[in-house]
Amino acid sequence: MTHCPACSEKAISVGALNRTGDNVATFSCKGHTNSTKPDLLTSGYGVTQYQGITDNYYGTSFTAPVVAGIVAANINMIRNIQNVKQYLIMSCDPILDVVPSKQGAGKLNLSKLLEVISHEKESNT
Repeated sequence: MTHCPACSEKAISVGALNRTGDNVATFSCKGHTNSTKPDLLTSGYGVTQYQGITDNYYGTSFTAPVVAGIVAANINMIRNIQNVKQYLIMSCDPILDVVPSKQGAGKLNLSKLLEVISHEKESNT
C-alpha cells in the first residue's frame, strides 16, 4: 500500500511499469481501494555503469527520479509550476484492465506531456 508522504494530495507518487512497459510491475506499490495513488507510472527498470561495470536494477526508487528529470528537462517550457502534477496526469495513457489504485492515471506519455505544456503556454500568451 502507498504510505505517506506519497499519500499527500500535493505529492506526485510514481509507480513502476513492468520490464516491457505494458503493465504495472509486480513490485510497484498500490494505493487504497478508492485511491488514485500512485498518480502515474514510468519505467522501473534501468542500467547503471560505474568504472566499466554494468549492473541492471529495478524498483520504484527509480521511477520518481525519472519523472523529476523529465520535469527538470522541460522546466523552461512550464509557465505555471503549480500545475506540474496536473500536466503529468493529463499526459498519461491508462492501461486497460488495470484498476486506478494500481496505476493512477496510467503510464506517462512524454509526447502528450509536451503537447499539454505547449498548449498551456500558447493559451496564456
